[in-house]
Amino acid sequence: MTRLFKFRSILPRYVKIKLALLLVGIIVGAQIETLTLAVVQPFVLVLTDSSIVYENQYLNFVYRLFGFSEITRFLALMSGGIATVYALRGLYVYFFNKIQNRFIATNTAKLTNRLLMQTLKQPYLFHVRTM
Repeated sequence: MTRLFKFRSILPRYVKIKLALLLVGIIVGAQIETLTLAVVQPFVLVLTDSSIVYENQYLNFVYRLFGFSEITRFLALMSGGIATVYALRGLYVYFFNKIQNRFIATNTAKLTNRLLMQTLKQPYLFHVRTM
């Protein structure tokens, strides 16, 4: 428990808030990853058995909503949707990694600078001492 208090004292409040926001971003990223896996399953189902479009209420709703008359066009829409989801996922991962790396680099530099300043403020005997 004392390590947690030491950790809390090292980081300023705004860094802790940014850490919480990064945690939320990680959770959102996990949900996006789950979505990218979930959109493939209906596509594979329709590829293996095209009659599932008429049996599954959700697939049938989308099929009728866009007024498709052929399964191949419906498969083209589904593949376009999958490509869109994966493209959006890629953009999210790119920008989130950029934000995450900037946070890490900035805070590493600030923490290193603070440590150096504290070390330099110590008296001469602090540096001469041998362990």
